[in-house]
Amino acid sequence: MINPSVFICVHLWLIFLLIQAVNKLLPKKSHQTCRSPKYFMKKAFLIFSLFVSFTAFSANSFAQKQIEPQTERDPILEADAKHNLEVAQNYFKLKKAYRAVLLRFEETFAAYPDYSKMDEFLYIAGMSSFYLSNNKGKQKLDAKSTEDDKKKYDPVKLREDATMYLTMLVEKYPASKFKSDAQKTLKQLEANK
Repeated sequence: MINPSVFICVHLWLIFLLIQAVNKLLPKKSHQTCRSPKYFMKKAFLIFSLFVSFTAFSANSFAQKQIEPQTERDPILEADAKHNLEVAQNYFKLKKAYRAVLLRFEETFAAYPDYSKMDEFLYIAGMSSFYLSNNKGKQKLDAKSTEDDKKKYDPVKLREDATMYLTMLVEKYPASKFKSDAQKTLKQLEANK
């Protein structure tokens, strides 16, 4: 941080330099013309506008900026998570294979929770849980399903998971483009309780 007295001295020095520059910019006139009000107003306006523009730009340079801390990302984990997201998007949009989406999400979330597109992954996982809880999709439970699968894909548990994933998305990623859709689905989940 710059000492305020040094900052003021620098400003005064720059004002002096601005006055010198304005004197060089304006044409040399006779002694009588320099005393005219019109000439004085031009000179005062130039000095004032230069001073205002300088202080406006310097104030921005000394203002404290709210910079979001950058998370260091591992390129190998980022590439792996990107691949899992692409596969999950394919399962979600084209195949309606919502159980496969959840498996990809769980794998990625456990290995790399700081993935740069985790908001999208949370949205896809939340919507997949929501659709499965409503018995939608192509991967339904059948008689051959194990007890663990029956517990994991129980509609009540799936609604809880959907609520958890979508709430995490809304709270942790408030600027996400998926936030409004997530909030709509959360309202539906609350209404169905």
